[in-house]
Amino acid sequence: MLESSGFPTTCLPLPSPIPPPVLGPFPDPIPDPSPIKIYVDAQNNFYLNSNPSSISIGSIEDEIKKEIGENKAIELLADKDAHRASAYEIIRIAKQNALKVVIKTKGSK
Repeated sequence: MLESSGFPTTCLPLPSPIPPPVLGPFPDPIPDPSPIKIYVDAQNNFYLNSNPSSISIGSIEDEIKKEIGENKAIELLADKDAHRASAYEIIRIAKQNALKVVIKTKGSK
C-alpha cells in the first residue's frame, strides 16, 4: 500500500547488527626505526641504549648483534676523553655488519 506521500506503509526488517570486531591476535609491534645508541665514557666503558650496565669490548659485537634487528643503524656517542681505539672498534663492527654509523662526541662546555 502507498500512503499519500508515495512511500510504502510496510517496513522492511532491519538488518542484523554488525558483530563487534575480533580482537587479537595482535600484529607484531612496528620496529623502532631509531638507531641503537652506543655510549663510550671517559673510562672507555661501553653502554648500549639506556642499559646502565657496562659492556666489555670483547662482548660489544655480540650485544650489538642482539639489539640491531632490522634497524641497521647505530649512533656512537663518545666522551671527548675516550680513547679513539674504542670508537674505531665500534666503526669496525659496523663496517663488518653493513651498519650505518652516526658519530657524536661530547665536547667541553
